[in-house]
Amino acid sequence: MGLEDSVGEIKQINIEGPYRGDNLYVGYGSVVRGRVRLGNNVVIGNGTYIISENSSVIIGDGVEIGDNNVIKVRDHDPRNKNLDIIIGEGTITKVGVVLENGITLGRENYIGDYSDFGRNIVVGDKNRFNQYSNIPKNVRIGNRNTFYVCTVGSAPQGQVHEDEGTSVEIGDDNLFREYVVINRGSRLMGIDGKTKIGNRNKIFSQTHIGHDCIVGDDNEIVSGTFLGGHVRVGNRVRISGKCGVQQFVHIGNCAFIGGMVGLEKNVLPYSRVEGKPAGLHGINFKRLEKLYGKSKCREIYGELRRIFEVIMNRDVSDEILADKIREQPSEYAREIADFIDGLEKNKRIYRFRHEKGEENE
Repeated sequence: MGLEDSVGEIKQINIEGPYRGDNLYVGYGSVVRGRVRLGNNVVIGNGTYIISENSSVIIGDGVEIGDNNVIKVRDHDPRNKNLDIIIGEGTITKVGVVLENGITLGRENYIGDYSDFGRNIVVGDKNRFNQYSNIPKNVRIGNRNTFYVCTVGSAPQGQVHEDEGTSVEIGDDNLFREYVVINRGSRLMGIDGKTKIGNRNKIFSQTHIGHDCIVGDDNEIVSGTFLGGHVRVGNRVRISGKCGVQQFVHIGNCAFIGGMVGLEKNVLPYSRVEGKPAGLHGINFKRLEKLYGKSKCREIYGELRRIFEVIMNRDVSDEILADKIREQPSEYAREIADFIDGLEKNKRIYRFRHEKGEENE
């Protein structure tokens, strides 16, 4: 089929080089110009601009591009060596989507209305970006993630943080609800400059994940929570709504944080921290029961109880706490002791329900 036979009402089309796709439809008022490669069964809506001069725009089979999209390589940016835009098979972009330099979209992604993707972005397969998604630059996203009106990859807040060449990395099967904001990393203290989110996390509405945070797998971070820069969250953690987590705080595996808590210290694995002011309220028994079942949970709880008796002993100082915990013959003791030894910038730990001087407040 010739190109002139497969294109209907358009204003401009001028594709350089070989064209091999069949069953192309380009809507009224659209412009396709330059080094553009179109696959089979591609649909381009009305008023859409697909333009590239020196680099390529590659659109796979079965892609549907909505009305008033702008897919344009800006060749003047010398910082980005890879300027190509690649849209994988079966991907759908809706109305008013903007795609710029160096974007690779995998197979069967959905990009909602008026979403804006900047430069140097790599997206895997079967992700869904609902309307008004904003991905400014330097972001790598895995597979099967869902985003509701989110901003991912914005600059760190505060002008003191150098962010050139920093990025966000997100794994697979995560859920990000409305108005989640994730900042890129920084170059502070010679770190790698990456904000990282693992797999199967649920990040609820209006949550802010600051620069250089590392969030593991299978966590729940409930609405209105703010993670300051360099916060680390382990695996299977639940942070309740409207919590504030101070910079450099570490939260261990299977911990629970109560609602509206302000965290200034590190939270040990398997612990439950809540109250105002925040304090250690024992072991996160409910999470253990959910993960391991009642019979296994009782066995684990017995081991952890002996460890937490050491932790909550005021006669044991922070300096020797890890060594005292290691005296317990348990894999959980080793995990908690290793967590304590791994603390760097902020070494304070929630060990008691009330600190000295707070009992009568």
